[in-house]
Amino acid sequence: MPASTDLYFPPADNEFEVKHMPNPALQVVDTPWGHFAGGLGTGPADIKVLDDALKALLASCGQGLRRSGPSLLRCRQAATPG
Repeated sequence: MPASTDLYFPPADNEFEVKHMPNPALQVVDTPWGHFAGGLGTGPADIKVLDDALKALLASCGQGLRRSGPSLLRCRQAATPG
């Protein structure tokens, strides 16, 4: 999720990348905070957008959600064999 004003990782780079991925989803956060969007001390609206997107991603994982290590969650796509 790039920020609309991120100069380190501009959304145009991500638009190019998702063209080469299977089943991509690109959501750009409209924010004046650039690369720091969603960080401490930035806009609460940005943090809500990021939190909502992460919750939706984790909810979409369903049975593919597993714990790997003490605190790392990984989502395995249903289409992945094995």
